[in-house]
Amino acid sequence: VGTHSESFESREEVEVRLVALKARYHALFPDFSSLDAFAVSSATRDGVSNLQHHIEEMILSHPTLNTPVPRSYPVLSEILRDFASNLDVPVISREQLSRLALSVGFEQPKALNSAAKWLHEMGDILYFYKYPNLR
Repeated sequence: VGTHSESFESREEVEVRLVALKARYHALFPDFSSLDAFAVSSATRDGVSNLQHHIEEMILSHPTLNTPVPRSYPVLSEILRDFASNLDVPVISREQLSRLALSVGFEQPKALNSAAKWLHEMGDILYFYKYPNLR
């Protein structure tokens, strides 16, 4: 998001900057299939509704939006949140996670892995499932 678009001389200058911004970030993040840039004005709020609409469309088109979530996933999230609130550093081992998950019925490692991935994707936990030595 490019802010302060009101400080440019013309809309064309803003568009040139946006093209350059998109190219720069596409080079940094080539795996992002949907990379866009928006100019907004903090002073006049010009462009804010366009950005908001784009964010809403991205959320509504996300493939997991209509995917049912097992009831145990949010329950596990609450248990982890409560448990972490009593820790000096909110970090737990895989064994601690497994013990807490047993209380809501996660007996199979595969089911717990799926729940942990979902909690990671929702921003509830950091779970390094791609890196076995960090699990």
